[in-house]
Amino acid sequence: MRTVSTLACKRIIRRVIEELEEEHGVDYLSEVDIQVSQRTTNRRLATAWPNRMKIAIYPKLHALSTPDPRAAKEYIEDSVRHELAHIHHYLQTGRSNHDAKWKEFALAFGARPEQYNNWTQVKAYREERFHNG
Repeated sequence: MRTVSTLACKRIIRRVIEELEEEHGVDYLSEVDIQVSQRTTNRRLATAWPNRMKIAIYPKLHALSTPDPRAAKEYIEDSVRHELAHIHHYLQTGRSNHDAKWKEFALAFGARPEQYNNWTQVKAYREERFHNG
């Protein structure tokens, strides 16, 4: 398994934030606290805490979610856009969920307006790593 490095992941995140701030005329996305973790014990590919202006991205889980290692970067970018849409949604509406308004923001931010992960590959990796080792 080939994962996206923490540094490469942070570069992706910075680029996405800059693009979204410019495209949508918002200036608060650069204030979002970004965490990048290579652990695989989390159940999500990414997480947002909109009330704390914080997101976490798990690049190793993205790598496990696709058979094509190059696609992991695209999944990370989509996850970043997805989570930033949650923050934007919260700041606009006071809510953070996957309702119609969030889907509108997710599409505007260039994210797939759905939850995504491929747990078959993640579960297989965990089973091999933690139960057979």
